[in-house]
Amino acid sequence: MKVLILTTRQNHVWTSMQEIIPSLENLWSSLEGIESQIINVDEISIKDLLPKVLWAENFVVTAFNLKIVSALEVVRKSIKHPGRIFFYMHNMQTIGAWPLEAWGLNKLLNTNDRFIVTCENDIRSMKLCYENARYFKHPFFIENQVVRETVCKEEDVDFIFIGRISAQKNLHNLIWAFSKYLNVKKSDAKLIFYGKEDDLGSPNMGWSCENYMEKLRSYSEDLSIEKNVIFRGFVNRDEIERELEHRDYVFISPSLHSDENFGIAAFRSLISGRRAVLSDWGGHSDYRNYFEKQLELIPVEQSSFGPVVSSEAILESMLNISSKESLPSHCPSYYEKSSLARILTNELSRESEEHSELILTVEAREVVNRQKGLENNFSTGIFNDYSDKLSHTFFSAYGMRSVERKVEFDRNFYDLSPWSEIKGNRIEITDPHKSCYSFEIETGNYPLRDLARNTRYVSKSIVEKLYSGGFCRISNLDLSTGRYLQDHCSVSIEILRERVLKFFEVNNIENPYFADCEEQSVDESKVVNIVLFGGYLQRILESGCWNFNKFHFWVLSPSVKKVLVEICGLKADSISVIPREKLFSISKVKKVSLEKSVDLVYAGRISRVKNIELLIYTNYYLQLLLKKDIKLNLIGDFDENYHDYWGYFSSSKSYEEELNELVNSLDWPFSKPVFLRKVNHDKWALKNFTSPHYISLSSYLSEDFAVSVAQAQEKGWPCILSNWGAHQDVKGATLVSVNNILPYLKRNIFIKAYGENIAKEIISSKTICLGNNLETFNRLVVTPKEMDQVRSKLVKKYSRNIMLILRGAGERFAQQSIGETFYEDLAKRLGGYSLRNSILIVKDGVNEVGFLENKATNDLSSISEISKYEILTASEVVKKRNLIKVMQAESIAFSFPKEDGVELFQFVSSLVEGEDKIFFLKDEHV
Repeated sequence: MKVLILTTRQNHVWTSMQEIIPSLENLWSSLEGIESQIINVDEISIKDLLPKVLWAENFVVTAFNLKIVSALEVVRKSIKHPGRIFFYMHNMQTIGAWPLEAWGLNKLLNTNDRFIVTCENDIRSMKLCYENARYFKHPFFIENQVVRETVCKEEDVDFIFIGRISAQKNLHNLIWAFSKYLNVKKSDAKLIFYGKEDDLGSPNMGWSCENYMEKLRSYSEDLSIEKNVIFRGFVNRDEIERELEHRDYVFISPSLHSDENFGIAAFRSLISGRRAVLSDWGGHSDYRNYFEKQLELIPVEQSSFGPVVSSEAILESMLNISSKESLPSHCPSYYEKSSLARILTNELSRESEEHSELILTVEAREVVNRQKGLENNFSTGIFNDYSDKLSHTFFSAYGMRSVERKVEFDRNFYDLSPWSEIKGNRIEITDPHKSCYSFEIETGNYPLRDLARNTRYVSKSIVEKLYSGGFCRISNLDLSTGRYLQDHCSVSIEILRERVLKFFEVNNIENPYFADCEEQSVDESKVVNIVLFGGYLQRILESGCWNFNKFHFWVLSPSVKKVLVEICGLKADSISVIPREKLFSISKVKKVSLEKSVDLVYAGRISRVKNIELLIYTNYYLQLLLKKDIKLNLIGDFDENYHDYWGYFSSSKSYEEELNELVNSLDWPFSKPVFLRKVNHDKWALKNFTSPHYISLSSYLSEDFAVSVAQAQEKGWPCILSNWGAHQDVKGATLVSVNNILPYLKRNIFIKAYGENIAKEIISSKTICLGNNLETFNRLVVTPKEMDQVRSKLVKKYSRNIMLILRGAGERFAQQSIGETFYEDLAKRLGGYSLRNSILIVKDGVNEVGFLENKATNDLSSISEISKYEILTASEVVKKRNLIKVMQAESIAFSFPKEDGVELFQFVSSLVEGEDKIFFLKDEHV
């Protein structure tokens, strides 16, 4: 029998696949009585593949990608080969196998082919994908297993995790559990992490998690166990084995990853004789049949928040593992290569049967339909969130079980998780894996506290809900204290609150309520004067929770009022704007003058929402163009937030690393930018700067006042500001066009080109802010009924998914067409953002402009007048919203030759009246 093994190296981005795929190739090619050839589809042309296909009788597919799809089209479309295809699923059964439908493989494969999975939970998941598919399982195996010496069992044993440092692995709950383990056992054990960080979060839910390792370090510090938690980073597998060869340890993984179909690192530890604590999930569950003496499985519990492996359940298994045994090296026969070879030989020997088309189940069809509606080629957002019933169907197949907890809720203390906190009358949860939740506190008799020892007495129902989701646990009465970080806007909010109160006192305005602040009392029988700060959108969406009879709104910027009136639908007279000059004593602002060397100063959060990369490039080009030492001083602490309107975004590096790399990559003619951290909010403007100019190019959606700008104004500094939000109210400031700062509502990867444009705009100093003349205050009141109507119309206009903003998931809303419309409407009100009339279509990129490769970015940045174009990748063109843009465009440019995209050119031409609108940029421009 002749078998053609179609394989790939593209999937080697996953470390485990670097081991799994070659082992599968070896396994199939070593079968007795089988003649085989291994073809790497990444490297072979269709012409060279044809004779190989004609030679073969059966086919093996070791992994899925688009090259594999092309190869199978040759097999089944071009040649119509009757041979069976043995197809390794890996993780696709947990997502309804939608990629096979999306790329047409369900039409190429049939019931005579065989899907291969690796565990029983995979088989349960396959039943949710197809009504009539045939499949079988065999585990992975390890080539050249090394026999290890028996190690002595240690009582105070260390716990080891090897794998991706990812929220999918539930490591935050592991750290929380480990803190209690140390306390209960009076132990000095270590929890050691080997692995590289990723920011994937929960892509199936559209939830990313940036800087996960930093969060884990922070949790360790907050729990005062940082000395016992060690992060080794990525270490080569052979080096790890040398380090652990003579040590007793417990491998631990409480993973909830939807592709945990085997667990290579766990398997290596088990066959070496070590003990393991694993989630009863995916491929981990099968280990109970072969490693019972070494293994503790943590139950995966069903909840309204999806699958839960709680810190208490992890702790219980960590304590129980002491009763398990450390054994000599051994490998059960089920996992030996010879056993797997017999399974494959038996499957190959089965005679072909009559076949038919594959039929998707109802569940799989729903997943496919949802993915089609996402307008992307990824699983991002196929489930609404962890309460989605469809997701629970797949979770149940993969290991989620209804577990009857024997918990008696008494009036002991209940501790919130390190990622949860009490804010006023709400409990706010930011789970790195599960996303954000917010609960209103129901008063009761059960004491609940967060890490900062904020305590509220809550109802039993609240405790039960939090406990079921793993967000709280019964206290161990550990009274130690630690360091706790403030809300990133809390300092500015407190400064503004104090000044607004003074303003109200002077103007005889009573009964204020600060919607962004906590612990307030108001007289509900009177008109409540509600002050909105940067969280104005969230506060409007949650206004149904207010129990006021009548209220009037106060904001700090006309731009916010414009949003509330034109987007939210509030009446203009129901909103009063407090002039910034009434809150800060503003000196006469000097004009911008860059004729001599100056210090540019930015103070605030060093954050992506403040467009710091763009600021650095602007500084670079100011030096080049003016040939003067224009030095940029960046004052503040780094954070990892990004614009909601970007949609899904992830980075393999921290923002601090990105900015330092950017600064060091540029050939500065004068002083490099400097970062100044830990400077007090009332001290930074007193530093000894040379001819200081304040600068901010922020396009932050909550830019409703800018306290640091007002502090600079008090000193009379010249200001260079984005024409955005409250910056438009700063009299005498030089304003930078929003269309240079925000060329499109995606991550701007052409910041180098736009930095040069902004530098030229600043030098010309054309737009000087005149401020806003606000003389009278409106006093129209709003009733709860009227507010209900406002929210209802807002939801009707932008769909109920606008509530994702309230849940801290605005980036998910931005990925939807209606969400894109909302953020465009918002940007127009905040800064005069306008869409481009011309379109540049680019070929490179994964799915959208924000993911273009570096080379494409550099090439396109060199195009003259790039700012006049809206840029779309080829795959973005076919989105519904973009088709309309193409049809209405004044001109359409292609960045690549016509012969490289004939079909795309023909498609675009069919949408446009007159081919004279379409042209191809000259080669020297790209």
